[in-house]
Amino acid sequence: MWRNRWIESTENFDITLDQDGSLLSDRNIIEIINILLSDRSGSGCPSGFTEEDLMLLQLLACEDPQKYNLPFTNWTHKELSKQATKIGINISPSWYGILLKNDLRPQKSEYWIFPKIEDEQEFVEIITKVSLIYKEALEPNNKIVVTCTDEKKDIHAINSMKTKPAEKGKPQKIDPEYKRNGTTCLIAGLDVKTGKIAHYSQGQTRQEDDS
Repeated sequence: MWRNRWIESTENFDITLDQDGSLLSDRNIIEIINILLSDRSGSGCPSGFTEEDLMLLQLLACEDPQKYNLPFTNWTHKELSKQATKIGINISPSWYGILLKNDLRPQKSEYWIFPKIEDEQEFVEIITKVSLIYKEALEPNNKIVVTCTDEKKDIHAINSMKTKPAEKGKPQKIDPEYKRNGTTCLIAGLDVKTGKIAHYSQGQTRQEDDS
C-alpha cells in the first residue's frame, strides 16, 4: 500500500524541486514525504481540511493575484499559502503544492493560440494533406496557384515629425516624436511556388470577406 501510494503521488512530480525548478531544503523535502505517506482520512480529504477548505484553496489558485493588490501576475505556492492564511486556512507552501499538483499549475501559463494537440493522428493527417498540396504546387507543370495567407494586425501607422537627410560622416536623423494615424491590418498571400506576394489587402480591421 505504501509503495503504491508513493508511486502514485510522485508520478511526474520531483519532490526535491520547487515549482520554479530550484532545489528545496531538506526540511521541505521531509515535510513533503510525511504528507505523501501520512494516513488519509476516510472522507477522502487530507487530514485537517474540509471539502469547503479544498474548494476555497482551488478557487484562490484560479484567481488573479492582482485582485488582492499583489505585485505579480502568477501565483507561487508560497504566496498562495500566505493568502490562504488571510482567509482562515493555515497551509504550508509544500502542502499547497501537493493539493494542486494533479489539477492546477498556477505558476504556469501558455498562449491560447497554441492549443494542445488532442488527437495526434488527426493532426498528422491534416499536416500531411497540407504538405502534399505544397509539394504539388512546386511541380514544374503545375498551373494551379497555391498561396499561403497570413495577417498582421494592429500595425501602428505613424509619421515622424522631422527627418534630416544623411550627410558625409553622419547618418540620417529621425525625430523620435511622431504623429499617430491609427492602426491598420495587413493580409498578404504568398505564392508557394514563386515565393512572391500574390495578393494583399489592407484596412483598419479584418472584414468577413477576408476570412
